[in-house]
Amino acid sequence: MKHQLFKVVPVIATVMLPFQSASAHVNYYDLFNNVTTQVTSTATSTTYSGGDVLKGNFGWGDATDVDWGDSHMGSWIRFSVSQPAGVWVSINVASDGINQYVNNDPNNPSRLGDLKPGFSLYRGLVPDEAHDGATAGVQPGDPQFGKEGAWRALADTTMGNDNGDVATIEYLAHAGSVNGSAASVSLLNFFLTPGDYTLAIGGSCYDQNQCVGAFNIFDPNADETARGYKVSVTVSSVAPVPLPAAAWLMISGLIGVLGLNKRRLPAA
Repeated sequence: MKHQLFKVVPVIATVMLPFQSASAHVNYYDLFNNVTTQVTSTATSTTYSGGDVLKGNFGWGDATDVDWGDSHMGSWIRFSVSQPAGVWVSINVASDGINQYVNNDPNNPSRLGDLKPGFSLYRGLVPDEAHDGATAGVQPGDPQFGKEGAWRALADTTMGNDNGDVATIEYLAHAGSVNGSAASVSLLNFFLTPGDYTLAIGGSCYDQNQCVGAFNIFDPNADETARGYKVSVTVSSVAPVPLPAAAWLMISGLIGVLGLNKRRLPAA
């Protein structure tokens, strides 16, 4: 998908979401420590829930291809694991369904609630105020030379800031599919060791013929309307307990024995 490289993205103002918004550089939304985050605890887990906006409906899908993607089209969340033994996390991202229009004109939306989300989970953090242009290669041998941006949704991502700070975040997992139709995607029961983590969220719409809200190659300003989302991260120190394979074998054997005995019973 081709679109304008490293363009400056204006901040989108909204009274509903006081977080990162769609800023020009990566300014992390600190989910676990934000004053607006809702925290729900049980005996075995804690869930952190919040929301934000991002630009367009295609950023994550675009970042899955061979020419990478523009980090301005994603929302960047950070959280930390401090428990020495590590934790199990389950992450959900969903469209928030909120539509807002300029002067109540449905043909002039300022925000839409139709996000088709995808997200990637990384170990580590990029530097504060990191952006694609700071690490853009100018020589053909540079890794980012000729790319649309620095964001790699399915691989390690390296980004820097104008102070010369550069870091690589390690890709761990993702949820969502390119041109996916789901309004909600989840990563369940993923084990994390102590450290800092990045969650990069964007729209999954890549092909405008298959997914509403995809980038229009003929208009560099097309469909970059803000999309709102809800995010939750559930942290548990208790590992999920699936039924052991041996138990399934035992149950299967018992069913077979009962069936055999039933066939051996004399007819009434």
